[in-house]
Amino acid sequence: AEFLLILGKKRQYYASARQLFLRALALDSRHLLALHGLAESYGFSGDSKNAMRVYQKILTYFPDDTIAIENSKTLKGLLKKSQ
Repeated sequence: AEFLLILGKKRQYYASARQLFLRALALDSRHLLALHGLAESYGFSGDSKNAMRVYQKILTYFPDDTIAIENSKTLKGLLKKSQ
């Protein structure tokens, strides 16, 4: 039960963080740290599809971003396994 409580709180934190990243991106849609934060908040909360969507957006703006390249490769593998 304690694990579920901790997991629930973590998801709340990711949802709150996600709202802040979205607000930052409303001001600057290419803000790299906000984009990475948004992608990670989706990924850590189990939303791989939206995380992948954000990493693809990062790579559109910053094609040499090694973190986005690596994380999108990892997510592609996870998404293929879940199909």
